[in-house]
Amino acid sequence: MISSILTLAVVAGGALSVSAQSSGLSSSCQSALAGIAASSEGNCINAAGLIPLGLAGSDSSLVNPINSWLSGACSQAACSNDTLATFATNITQGCASDLSSFGISDTSSIVSAVQQFYPTVREIACLKDNDASQLCVTQTLSNVQSAAGTLSLNNIISLVPKILSGGLAALNLPQNATCTNCLKEAYNIAVQDQPGLIPSSANSTVSGQCGASFTDGQQPNNIVETASGTALAKNSSSGALPEAAHPALAFLMFIAGAAVLQ
Repeated sequence: MISSILTLAVVAGGALSVSAQSSGLSSSCQSALAGIAASSEGNCINAAGLIPLGLAGSDSSLVNPINSWLSGACSQAACSNDTLATFATNITQGCASDLSSFGISDTSSIVSAVQQFYPTVREIACLKDNDASQLCVTQTLSNVQSAAGTLSLNNIISLVPKILSGGLAALNLPQNATCTNCLKEAYNIAVQDQPGLIPSSANSTVSGQCGASFTDGQQPNNIVETASGTALAKNSSSGALPEAAHPALAFLMFIAGAAVLQ
């Protein structure tokens, strides 16, 4: 279910940031990330908006800093494929040893996969619930926080073993947190843009949890797209997620954690 993917990505990104903060990034990796943050190309991901995340205390909630950063990122024009290629190349080269320490050694397919997944990730990340006047990511994180405790760096790292051993069910998230209109539209987008991300059995599983209307493909009236400009996603195959995409997804999680150190 897409809510599982989103929540796990958030938790994994936070866990990586804690781990990276403990061990320290290599000087070449820090330089690569700092270069992106300082470059004009970094505007498309609101790189400057990541600074408050790095300044947040280890016991402080990351929900508001993430909301502020994402609001700024969604107001910027989409990154071009050339910019994404530059980001991915600079980071895979500058952070090679750091990526290897996280088990990411095959970086050959990262550039093309990042270019493939970025439009879909951006589209989902910039969804907004107009009724609540809130970005969907912020709403989802707030719901998780209500059920699992403050989403601070320290707490996020403690959630990972629970999820790995018992799945997201271990967080005891209520249905009104996992079956929202926000997550329905996120699911719609994922199915349409990246069908390879969704197992063939997903529809029956999701409809069993959230009702048949959750998988009817209809866009909820109150959910709108806030992303500035247009970025066209490249559909993957309708089968299982390609093996070549796995290091790219792990790479994105690494960046989610490492970025807060800049």
